[in-house]
Amino acid sequence: MASKKLLFDGNGMGYRYHNANKLTTTFKNGVLETQSIYGFLRMMSKRLRDDRDATPLVLWDGHPQWRYDKFPDYKSDRERDQRSKDMRASFRVSRPFILHGFKLLGVKQITYSTGEADDLAGYFSQALTGGEIELVTGDSDWLGLVRPGVSWHNPIKGDTVTSDTFYDYTGFQTGKAFYEGKALMGDASDSLPPVGGIGEKTAPVFLAKHQSVEDFFARYDSGEYVTKSKVEQRLAGEGREIFRLNYEIMNLLDTPKPKSEDLVIEQGQFDADKVRNYLATLGFVSLLKDFSNFIQPFEARA
Repeated sequence: MASKKLLFDGNGMGYRYHNANKLTTTFKNGVLETQSIYGFLRMMSKRLRDDRDATPLVLWDGHPQWRYDKFPDYKSDRERDQRSKDMRASFRVSRPFILHGFKLLGVKQITYSTGEADDLAGYFSQALTGGEIELVTGDSDWLGLVRPGVSWHNPIKGDTVTSDTFYDYTGFQTGKAFYEGKALMGDASDSLPPVGGIGEKTAPVFLAKHQSVEDFFARYDSGEYVTKSKVEQRLAGEGREIFRLNYEIMNLLDTPKPKSEDLVIEQGQFDADKVRNYLATLGFVSLLKDFSNFIQPFEARA
């Protein structure tokens, strides 16, 4: 039976656990916030116990310069919000400890130095064959990758989306329509502007009516479709460039194969004694008390 592959969103899940109740460990050179480390490790162990035949792979962000070249304000609002800026700076200190922990647990990790985990998820969800794929993330951007054999799971909320439930969950018929809808709405978290007048409720309606935005442009330009709607007129005019730029940045369905020199791959090597020392150093008493249960799914895969 083919193994199920679990693709974990490294930065995405790390940030979400970093926003949980603060945990700290004091070292000689300062205090480390450890809630993201604890949360991610604990979640991974539970997920692997629940799916004993699954193979984990953690995907990490690098710096997608091409997105900033296309849109210099990409994610700029995050730097303007001081709370968000401080949280991200704090997580950057914690992140190496997460990578080190998974290394000791024997979990394979890939960092895309010139891209994002989103891009790796997009590529692997199309390229990996021979079994099911589960996208483990809280990032809704990965929802558009759902298809037969590829599911989306948010371990924090407990939501799971499959190809059978995709429409009910998103309101869109296909992954392509999902990304077109996001491009119409814009994405405040990435500082991508909306085309204007089309939101969460109206984007699915627009796509259902016109099948695709490019079909709408073609029919509008040829005179086959005449609209009196100011929203559609705006989209056909100044909104067209906004949509196409947003779609190019957001769409994960056509992610090209990453260059090998842009990937940093950590295979990991399971070592129970080193894991125990690692947990003790970070002060994770509850994981040490339940050590055999915590480590069992990693040991079983070693």
